[in-house]
Amino acid sequence: MRLYLPSNVLCRRLGIGALTLSKITSSVLILEKPGSDNKTNIGLSMKFEAKGQKVLGLTQKTESGWEYSADAVKLIEEYLKRFPEILDSLEMRGNDIMSAHEIFPEQTEARLAELKGWIKTKGVRDFERVGLETDSLDAATISGFETITASFSSQRTPHNVKQAVIRNVPRRAILNLRIDRGTVPISAKGVVVGINDKLIDVVFDTAFIGGTTPVEPM
Repeated sequence: MRLYLPSNVLCRRLGIGALTLSKITSSVLILEKPGSDNKTNIGLSMKFEAKGQKVLGLTQKTESGWEYSADAVKLIEEYLKRFPEILDSLEMRGNDIMSAHEIFPEQTEARLAELKGWIKTKGVRDFERVGLETDSLDAATISGFETITASFSSQRTPHNVKQAVIRNVPRRAILNLRIDRGTVPISAKGVVVGINDKLIDVVFDTAFIGGTTPVEPM
């Protein structure tokens, strides 16, 4: 079970204000050059309050506010350690949009390039966003289930299979695809990896036509 740390506890641990934590874990827009309209987001993009979205495995929102997983805390700590200028600037300027030079007065271009490279290396822009009500495993865990189910599938050996040839049947009668529903093969096994208000995500141990199937509302 993944444990999450409330934002107020994390703020005390990091020694930063609540507004600063909220900013760096969402979006921090800066101007690459003074007077330019070219803005860059240097935030960690872990939560999206206005869109009602969180990032699987990193954040969640409860009645008491946002919470952060151990992986999220580790990323935030590394971010603040490698780029302390961002923390200093946010503590002083708050919600003001700053330029890269104001944050990195020395070696501006080099430090900004280093920051962009770090964000790319950490895959920040590829984080999996989902709705706040979605309850799902993260991509790495799901990938592990897929590997396990694939190994089970490869070990299967068909037996007692009878082949039959049916002639004079129209092609349309054989292949009648429907994009909104599919039939799970008999004996297929699966693991529920995600639940939200309209869909249930299941990883099956075999592929089949129509595998993406919306759940009808109750």
